[in-house]
This record gives sequence, C-alpha cells and structure tokens, in this order.
Amino acid sequence: MLFLYLHPVADERIDIFDEQNVSCVGSALKSKAHRTGLWHRAVHIWVYTPQGMLLLQLRSKNKLLYPGVWDVSAAGHVSAGESVISSALRELEEELGIVAQANELLFWKIFTSSNTQNGLFDNEFRYVYFLCREIVPQEITLQQEEVEEYRFISLQDLRDDLIKHSAHYALHGEMWFVVLDELSARMNNHSL
Repeated sequence: MLFLYLHPVADERIDIFDEQNVSCVGSALKSKAHRTGLWHRAVHIWVYTPQGMLLLQLRSKNKLLYPGVWDVSAAGHVSAGESVISSALRELEEELGIVAQANELLFWKIFTSSNTQNGLFDNEFRYVYFLCREIVPQEITLQQEEVEEYRFISLQDLRDDLIKHSAHYALHGEMWFVVLDELSARMNNHSL
C-alpha cells in the first residue's frame, strides 16, 4: 500500500483550502492531505446518455480509498494550480479516454464530504459536473491503474442496487441519491 504514496502520479501535489472552501491556504502532497485530513478539491463527472443510461466505473483494487467498488463515471483531485474545469476534463480523459470540451460539461453544485477509510481522512469539496452524450464502447479507454471496468446502468437499476448492495459502491452516502434525483429531473425535462 505504501507504494501508492510514493508513485508520482498517485501522490500528486494538490491545493489545500480552508474549511469554507474560500481561500487556498497552501499545497501539499495528496498523501499528506489524506493522512492529516486537510481540505482539498475534487471533481466528480457523471456521464449519461440521452437514453438515460449512466456510466459507472469499477475502481481498481489497488486504490487506497474505495478499492474494488463501483463509483461515479470519472473523478479525481484537482492538482495544485489547476482549475476545477481543467481537472474535470483531464480526469474524464485519463480515466475513461473520453475527450470533451469545457462547454459540454454542465456544472451542478459542490458537495462537502468528510470520510475516513483505512486510517485516511478524505475531506473534500466535490465539484459535480454532468456530461450527457452518446458514448460508444470504442471511445472508452480505461486507465488500468485507476479503473478495472465500466458499465452502463439505468438510474432505477442503480437506485435499487444501491439499496440492496451498498457495500459494492464508493462511500458517497446520500450523495448517490441526490445525484440520481437530479439526473432524473434533467432527463424528464429533456423528454418534454
């Protein structure tokens, strides 16, 4: 497990923020932020098709946080000095091979999240984006170090599975259901 802390990609430098997400108070290695509970920014990109299928990724079993569970389409930390939107575009391309333009990503909201797992403290401001477009399997190239596989699932099937098998999913708690409600509303509005 310590190897991941020493790996240059896994232990990137990230900006550290105050508890209100107003001021950047410095930067630190991601490993230090997680060991000591420093607040930092992350992006979550939820990719769905016009037909209402949501793309999920299965996190690598080698990840320190949430290994081997299903998670949001793409996610990651905002690197030091990087804008949130640049981070979202980068993570989408790195993890899934999906190239998008900034105007395709729809910013929704910021979730404040504080979790502890395996002795690590994950205190994040999660910037949530949506990407609605057709995705063909040939477009997807998985980042092997981060993602083991992907799948498309309907919102209702995901909702049911979260209730029955919550341990199979990243620890996002109610955020899962809040996002599913928002995606349902967006899809219903587009079908009118």
